[in-house]
Amino acid sequence: MIRILNRIKDRFVYSEFPKTFNMQSDESKGRTMILISNLIAGIVNIMVAGVFYTGFLAVNGIDIVRVGVIAFIPYFSMALNLLSPRFMSKFKKRRALMIFNSVFYWTCVVLATTIMPYFVKDSGERTMWFAAFLLLGSACNALISSGAAAWHINFLPKNQIQRGAYFSYLTLSATIISAITALASSLLADAIGGQGQAAFINTMRFVAFGLMMVNTVALYCIPREYEYPAASNVRLRDVFTVPLRHKKFMLTMLTAILWYFIASVNSSTWPYFAMNTIGIKFLFMYTGTFVCAITGIFLLPVWRAAISKHSWQKVLLFIIFVYSILEFSISFATVHTKWVFVAVATLGGANAVGINLIFVSLFYVNLPKQKNVDLFYTLWVFVVNITVMLSTMLGAWFIMITEPHGPWTLFGLPFYGSQFLVWIKSAMFLMFCGFIVWATPRTHPDPEEL
Repeated sequence: MIRILNRIKDRFVYSEFPKTFNMQSDESKGRTMILISNLIAGIVNIMVAGVFYTGFLAVNGIDIVRVGVIAFIPYFSMALNLLSPRFMSKFKKRRALMIFNSVFYWTCVVLATTIMPYFVKDSGERTMWFAAFLLLGSACNALISSGAAAWHINFLPKNQIQRGAYFSYLTLSATIISAITALASSLLADAIGGQGQAAFINTMRFVAFGLMMVNTVALYCIPREYEYPAASNVRLRDVFTVPLRHKKFMLTMLTAILWYFIASVNSSTWPYFAMNTIGIKFLFMYTGTFVCAITGIFLLPVWRAAISKHSWQKVLLFIIFVYSILEFSISFATVHTKWVFVAVATLGGANAVGINLIFVSLFYVNLPKQKNVDLFYTLWVFVVNITVMLSTMLGAWFIMITEPHGPWTLFGLPFYGSQFLVWIKSAMFLMFCGFIVWATPRTHPDPEEL
């Protein structure tokens, strides 16, 4: 046993982890705080997003159509994101601004929305208040959030191998902590059941808000703040014209756009359908998360090696093709075939390890050096968020016109609009594969790019 422990200790000591995350320099201290922030965010995302967010809306009387509507409301604020570079260029020091944004955003989207249902009883009025708080918090975040990229980029490792390890550890740590949180919280939620679930979900949201205040301290109060590149006379059109001069960056962004559009088309409505129509419990809703965490420990080095050997584009092509098959398959999950949901989610969890690793660093792949990061990040965030909004609206519209007329009987199973939407999603993933094949030779990073 002692020999085994010593081997584990030696592997840790001589790994990239202690070289990447430590408190010995300003850069490594910043990376360490980002890692801590990443762990906290992994916990909070389980508590206030995804399945438990769907559950929170459901226990507050919000039906599947209103869930779809609320999902795209915050994206209306993305117009303010275009003003972010000009606004942020006026601040030579941004620490106080970033702290304010974090506190205000989480107060609106978590604290206020959790307290409001205690005072507003009508489901229609609750929907209006939910939308208002989400819009208010998102508007502030849209205006200020681009400063986060300029803040974080100074802490990225300069060495390519160490940088790969950095993104891998961020991905793996968030996945593992999310899985642990999901397991504990879903077991408790399923055990409590009934009316007790509402109180439990609200308690989690209050805890999540407290954790995000700790996260704010870790992310913006402890690390050193570096100087920002000179950005005098930043104009609104610069958000579009400057990045457009860099074709590889734009094609890389287009890759992200296509992924987010397809992935988001049923991201808000499918969990509601799975829980309330199929009857999947909280625990099994997180099957993919659990598998992603467990397999990530073993598969993350494999995915890194595959990306290094074959390129991120070819690995992405494989991942998207697998997702196409999985999406088609999960449509056959019904109240009579719940095992299909669990089986597909298990395979999807292993596949998610690769997609998470690619997308955690995709923004930086073809980001030009010595440029105003705010401009590139603003355009990236704006376009991606508009894409998600349009995709979510399309999905909500499809559900609105199909779901009330179901179920239809196919292959001896009940089918609803949510399952037909999954078929459409599968077909879009196949078309995405064709785009990746075309874009692969056009998006290889240049040596001088980040």
